[in-house]
Amino acid sequence: MGKSSVLQEIAQHVHKDSQLDFWETSPQRIIAGSKYLGDWEERCESMIEELSQSGGYLWVNQINYLVQVGGDSVERAVAAFLYPFLKTRAFGMIGELTPREL
Repeated sequence: MGKSSVLQEIAQHVHKDSQLDFWETSPQRIIAGSKYLGDWEERCESMIEELSQSGGYLWVNQINYLVQVGGDSVERAVAAFLYPFLKTRAFGMIGELTPREL
């Protein structure tokens, strides 16, 4: 498909012309190693704070999994946690997925 390559090229081009940061991650990496209640939420809060200060963007591979990881329901998943921050434009997010995943 080449979607990651296209996004990498765009990120490099934009980063050259401005001070924008692009942080690449996946839903699985966001919750990796979380043993206790609130672990991944604290990680997200730190990430959001740094991204909002730098005006950066979170680049999420397989963005559709944000609704499946982090909790026992969609309402408790990573996507639900990030939604209010995205709504207030605290940071920006770019996602990628295949047509099949969509």
